[in-house]
Amino acid sequence: MEPKARAVLYVNRSAARLKQDPEPGCSATALAASALRDADRAIELDASYAKGFFRRAQALVATAALVSRRSCLHADALVALAKVISLSPGDAAAQALVQEVEGAVAREAATEVDDTR
Repeated sequence: MEPKARAVLYVNRSAARLKQDPEPGCSATALAASALRDADRAIELDASYAKGFFRRAQALVATAALVSRRSCLHADALVALAKVISLSPGDAAAQALVQEVEGAVAREAATEVDDTR
């Protein structure tokens, strides 16, 4: 099987993991980590496949929602989304996710400011 075709399979499995409901023995964090590994593997196989970077960003955002230290994950997600937009400039889903992540970063920054008062 060609690397591009294998990349598509990994991207699709990443998407499935992101939609999958946690079950006993498989936490939401584990599913998000698995989705991230699959997205990273897709990128390794085909670095020109924008969906790989998009799934990476989605997995990072999903992970950020589950942990307390979010800023690094959000920064990594924005890097992945910048790559998506450079490969596929009209990708509306990527642009929407950029706005979502930027909003989360702003809310987090505002919370940190409130906590220091």
